[in-house]
Amino acid sequence: MARTIVLKESAAPYQVLADQDLDREPIILEHDGKPVAVVISIEMYRAVEQALRAATSPAASKPDMLSFEQGRTDLQRMLPDLLKTHAHQFVAVLDGKVVDADADKVALAHRVYERFGYRPIYMDQVLPQPRVVRLPSPRMVRQA
Repeated sequence: MARTIVLKESAAPYQVLADQDLDREPIILEHDGKPVAVVISIEMYRAVEQALRAATSPAASKPDMLSFEQGRTDLQRMLPDLLKTHAHQFVAVLDGKVVDADADKVALAHRVYERFGYRPIYMDQVLPQPRVVRLPSPRMVRQA
């Protein structure tokens, strides 16, 4: 639980905090009834800084993409059997197995994310041949 300190206009430009104040909990600074800052121990700051760096590094999203791509590969491997049991249904593939299936992709996604949490889970429709989507491209006319 955080402790709150209300900032007021005063003659003193600062308030002294004891080390033990920061060891127990974060201190929330308020001005005009609104939180404006948090004072935390240096150890907590370093932990937060490290977590933020890890979460924003380019390598942070790589495991997620790898697991998603693995799901696509697993679906292709299982496709002959899935065509017999789940033809034209949407399936969710996680950790090498089909974890759920439904004719409605949205309903499937809701159930799967509720069950496994929001993380990369490959979902696609079981079709004998992949869907082909044609996107027309603009043509550039050159005048001589």
